[in-house]
Amino acid sequence: MRYYSPTAAGKKGQAMEDENRRLSVFDQGLDAGATKKLIKKLSEAIATIFGPAAKEFGEWFGASVRSRRALWEVKNALDTVDKVDAILKQRAIEGKPMPIPPRQAIPILEAITREDEPSIQEMWATLIANASDPAKRVDVKRAYTGILSAIDPLEAQILKTMVPFIEKADRAKAGEEITIDDLANSLRAPIDQLEVALHHLTGLGCFTSALARTTFADDLTPPNPLPTLKGRYEFTPTELAVSLLEAACIH
Repeated sequence: MRYYSPTAAGKKGQAMEDENRRLSVFDQGLDAGATKKLIKKLSEAIATIFGPAAKEFGEWFGASVRSRRALWEVKNALDTVDKVDAILKQRAIEGKPMPIPPRQAIPILEAITREDEPSIQEMWATLIANASDPAKRVDVKRAYTGILSAIDPLEAQILKTMVPFIEKADRAKAGEEITIDDLANSLRAPIDQLEVALHHLTGLGCFTSALARTTFADDLTPPNPLPTLKGRYEFTPTELAVSLLEAACIH
């Protein structure tokens, strides 16, 4: 179940109402000509970035788009690809990206069709842009696809909160400590929901967790440069989380 703050929930509710109005025409069916135009637009949008996988995916969608849900999926994919285009244009490499191999592209394409949350779409878009940028050549691990497909908006917020701490981490020094209370206030999230999200992220391999320490490491223990979230449990980002955030959050 996704958690939204009261403000975000209100905006989400309004957005859903607006989207329902826009999609209401699909309840009455979409004519073949309009369907073909929609599929063509999607195919053209993903052709450069996803290479050979784009043609196969476009053909599959062309055969399956007969329902409101399928059209919702097409819209999700287009929204994410629009974000990718914006990032690539900012880097001035539009039209020259490296196609993502089908082994990586197909799972990504399937995943972005089912994601309508803008904050998570932005993470997908950054990952795709970094993977197709010749200057970055990010290797899209299967773990990245699995994590981004599994997280909720609150969990995405938690991960993004870690980015500035990771960027300034010094291997020679211990990482900063952040209380769960401070994080909850920053994200305007109930502490119990925050802890549930952190435990889920731990299960996905993004954090390690342990009961709050009652002893401290000796002088022989090397410092951990990554931040620690402190409450009843202590949560520390893993190298997998660092790798994911470098690939999906840092332009």
